[in-house]
Amino acid sequence: MSIVKQTIMESAERYFSDKGYLETSIQDIVNDCSIAKGSFYKFFSSKTDLFIEIHLMKEKGLLEGIGRISAQEHKAPRDILIEVIEYEFQFFITNKFIMKELIELNVTDSKISSYSSRLRANILQTSRENLIRRFGHEIDPHIWDLVMIYSGIFHSYLFLLIMENRLLNIREVAEFIVDRVEDVVTGLLQKNSKPIIQNDIMSNYVHCTLAGESICIADQKLAIFEAMNSTIQELTVTNYRKSELLEAVVIVQKEMEQEQPQRVLLHAMLHFLAEEHDLKRMVHHLERFLPAH
Repeated sequence: MSIVKQTIMESAERYFSDKGYLETSIQDIVNDCSIAKGSFYKFFSSKTDLFIEIHLMKEKGLLEGIGRISAQEHKAPRDILIEVIEYEFQFFITNKFIMKELIELNVTDSKISSYSSRLRANILQTSRENLIRRFGHEIDPHIWDLVMIYSGIFHSYLFLLIMENRLLNIREVAEFIVDRVEDVVTGLLQKNSKPIIQNDIMSNYVHCTLAGESICIADQKLAIFEAMNSTIQELTVTNYRKSELLEAVVIVQKEMEQEQPQRVLLHAMLHFLAEEHDLKRMVHHLERFLPAH
């Protein structure tokens, strides 16, 4: 990285942290760096691109730090997870402008919104890997539900630390989070609870988001149909009933591939499938893809 580019990024980071992204102008940055605007535009096409590059650099540092902690083979998986949580808390506290600005700008700037989505997908994927490392593949069927629970707890405490400046012992919070996640895992395995989030659907979301692609609707629908077929095979109903349900899935799938589906037939088949409690949630997911009237 050139010295000028590095100076611009360091200056921008200070301004974004002290004044906020919206209150910082390119002129503020070039004045601080004692350079002309033309020099700024040699490296960045806009303030938004500068903002995102700073965040990409920070994100790279975050993931590398987590990787170093996770690679400690001499430590127990539980201790590694606690250390990862501590590290993430320290990172976001040190770089608190990241969280504050992304919350404010996510809905107003499409580029930043896209970056924010990729960051979230990256963190979700990293959380998934950390949880599997701690609990093993026994939790695979519930992994994305567990990721959501874990993330929800983590971000709630992070909000207290950053947005409300609460003085909490980070080590104690990290240990408490791991304790609660362990309680959740024990409950899930003991009760053999049915997963809420389908692995295929969530994995597709993360993959597409990390690749900077729009979520492929066709892939989402296919994952739902596959989940339906799998669920039908496990239903405690007669084989005749299963064959009726499987046939209904085929009809729905074919109709949804048409540019002008037969609405009456499509809605009748979806209603028929939704009569089975275990299929109702998947039917609701499919209904989101139906064309508007």
